Amino acid sequence: MKSIYDKIKEDLLMAGLVMVAVMAIALATWAPPAQADSQGYPSTIWPITNAPATLAAAASSNGINCWFPVRGGRGASLTVLANTNTAVNGIAYVLRPSADGTNICTYPSWVWKPLGSSNSPSVSTTNWSRGTLDGWQWIVLVAITNNDSTSFTNGGGFWTVPNM
Repeated sequence: MKSIYDKIKEDLLMAGLVMVAVMAIALATWAPPAQADSQGYPSTIWPITNAPATLAAAASSNGINCWFPVRGGRGASLTVLANTNTAVNGIAYVLRPSADGTNICTYPSWVWKPLGSSNSPSVSTTNWSRGTLDGWQWIVLVAITNNDSTSFTNGGGFWTVPNM
C-alpha cells in the first residue's frame, strides 16, 4: 500500500505534466496580432518639396526629386490638395522607388491619378502596403503631369510613414 506522501507526489507530478502540456498547446496556437500598416501607430510626416505651385494645361513638371524614406518594413501614404478646374482629372503624380537612396529605378514607375473636382480644391490620399514597399528604401516623386485642358493649382501635400 502506498503512503500518503507517495500519493501526493504522484498527484503533483501529474498536475505538473498537465500544466506543461496545456502551456505547450497554448504557445503553439498563439500568434502575435496582425499589425495594420498605419493604424494605431504615431507617424512621421514630410511635406512635398520642389513641386510647382501651378502647372499649365498639357504640361509636365519633371525633375521634382522629392525623396521620402520607407525603410523598416512599413507602409506609407501620400496626400495631396489640388484644384484642376475640371471634373475630369488629368493630373498624374509619377513616383519611383530607390533601393539604395542614391539611384532612382526607372522600373517600376508608379503613376497615381488623384480624384479631381470641378472648381474646388480636392484632397486625395493613396497608400502603399508593407508588401509593396518591401525591399525599397525610398520613394521619389519625380514628376507631376497635367493632361487637362486647364491649369492645375498645387495646394501642396505630404507623405506619412508609421513609426513602428
